[in-house]
Amino acid sequence: MPFEKLNLIFDWKKIASQTINKFTSSKKLIFLIFVVGDVTNFVTSVSPMDTHHYHHSKLSDTHLPTHGKCEPITIEQCKNLEYNETIMPNVLNQMKQSDAKESITQYSRLIQSRCSQYIQIFLCSVFVPVCTQLETALPPCRSLCLNSKLDCESVMKAAGYGWPEELDCKKFPDDNVNVLCVSVNGSEKDSSKEGRKNKNWPNKGSRGGNDGARQGPKELYCPTFMRADSKSDYRLFIGDSVMKSCGMPCGVKGDMFSLSDKRKLVRLIICIVACICLLSSLFTFLTFLVDTRRFRYPERPIVFISACYCVIAIAYIVAYALDNKISCSEFVEHFDDDISFQSELITQGTKREGCTIIFVMLYFSTLASCIWWVILTLTWFLSAGLKWGQEAVESRSQYFHLLAWAVPGVMTIVLLAMGQVDGDALTGICNTGLTNKEIATAFVAGPLIILLSVGIFFLLAGFISLCRVRNAMKFDGNRTDKLEKLMVRIGVYALLYVVPVAFVVGCVFYEHAWRTEWVKGWYHQTCSDLLMSGEGHFGNVFELDFEPNYLRSNVILQQQQWACGNYPSHFANYAGSKPDLTIFVLKHLMTLIVGVACGFWVCSGKTAESWSKFFCRSNEASKKNHQKGQPTLL
Repeated sequence: MPFEKLNLIFDWKKIASQTINKFTSSKKLIFLIFVVGDVTNFVTSVSPMDTHHYHHSKLSDTHLPTHGKCEPITIEQCKNLEYNETIMPNVLNQMKQSDAKESITQYSRLIQSRCSQYIQIFLCSVFVPVCTQLETALPPCRSLCLNSKLDCESVMKAAGYGWPEELDCKKFPDDNVNVLCVSVNGSEKDSSKEGRKNKNWPNKGSRGGNDGARQGPKELYCPTFMRADSKSDYRLFIGDSVMKSCGMPCGVKGDMFSLSDKRKLVRLIICIVACICLLSSLFTFLTFLVDTRRFRYPERPIVFISACYCVIAIAYIVAYALDNKISCSEFVEHFDDDISFQSELITQGTKREGCTIIFVMLYFSTLASCIWWVILTLTWFLSAGLKWGQEAVESRSQYFHLLAWAVPGVMTIVLLAMGQVDGDALTGICNTGLTNKEIATAFVAGPLIILLSVGIFFLLAGFISLCRVRNAMKFDGNRTDKLEKLMVRIGVYALLYVVPVAFVVGCVFYEHAWRTEWVKGWYHQTCSDLLMSGEGHFGNVFELDFEPNYLRSNVILQQQQWACGNYPSHFANYAGSKPDLTIFVLKHLMTLIVGVACGFWVCSGKTAESWSKFFCRSNEASKKNHQKGQPTLL
């Protein structure tokens, strides 16, 4: 239904001011079609009016001449405007809407990106102009074009395109000349750089970086799809900037590795190795339970190492089974009565119980296993180097347990109190120090380096002592076969432990040395891609029901201005910077390989003999219980 149209002669400044104030206060969009003449002042004010209002308005009895050239708008991109009829040919002299549809489709993603509050009405006024009493199409005013270009040109450049020649703003009439044109309330003011510079951006009430404030052209602003609850402690570090209540999105949007469909394969590989680790570690631990007398000091720490890696493997398997339910958190925030924002972010902090439990399992067990490895090398040194007997070593076992369990426990509690728990988008687990370099150094790399260094020292000292014993035995003419086998086993197990742990430490330093560049590159690429796909401002928006006007959503659109368009230009230099997926996959595989190495220690004839005796005892006990009529107990 076309608009009501009236030709009136009136005081331009007074009536225009009253009209603008009226519709601005009621949050209705106003199209002002200007003409400035010396003889008459003419203004056609187009206000939104649905069918009901059209038929029942006081103006409905007014009969206005029509030319019969109006036709309903059939182009989807322009169906939600304040007018629903157009006139052809359009501003570009396209004779049919089908031709206009083919042209405007090229700009669909630009409209969807909402890079400007003016972009849709500008493009629609070019390709399907509003039908008025005039028999020709009304072009958009130059101010409308300039505002759209200033807001959206950076979006097009990010996608590798320039502002199109057919939309050159010089082709459209200036607002202050004697030419009829279409403008939007306020666009003629915003078109100047000074007016745009002084625009009121969101204050502390909005969500995003620096509590939503946008104080300078280079200040980062957290896009909607990356926003957490305003009460959360989420932080996103990009270079020297920290965006509060902001986090890295889960899934493809937060993927620095560009995995796409390979993510499931990577997780499956890690899960398979975790299952092997669990079987190997569990077998070692069960072998100890079958024959406890066999595992005396200095070998007993291997049992506790295997127990730790059982827990680590279970954490990886559970994370794989639950997919992103542990490492990701969903946030839903209602902006007003009918607009809600939903975002899925990589978990930060301890408020997600599942993530916290996985973190405790991984961090506590990893640190405890490393301490038990140091105790293993220490007891070897005491036995081989200082000639301590088994009884002397075992008498200090309570101190070993205190050290191995208390230290990881205290450090885990400290991290929980600090809320330093991060989800891992690659594997689905939760750990610490994944986004904070200081935490990674102080609580992950630092302790591992210290423990690894101490363990290597005792290991080398023990080897030197064993070599001396071997040389002495050979000099005396005694056989050294058993001692040499022991030395080989110790050497192989040491390599299977030291090399993977050292690799993990190297990965921690590698990650935090390059993470800043990766995040900048990811931020640049992700924002460009998402905005051109129409998701840059609102992300996953549901229950979004705009009235067919822009002033109602103007506040929202100001808060959702294309944040990525204002990040420092040098971010584009890191567009191709991304982490090496192979290194990160190997990091997790090396973590699990240590548990597999535990099985190496028990791969001997003694293990087969221990299990054989166990089954024999079980069979004998079963027969005795059967004869007595008692239930069988294994």
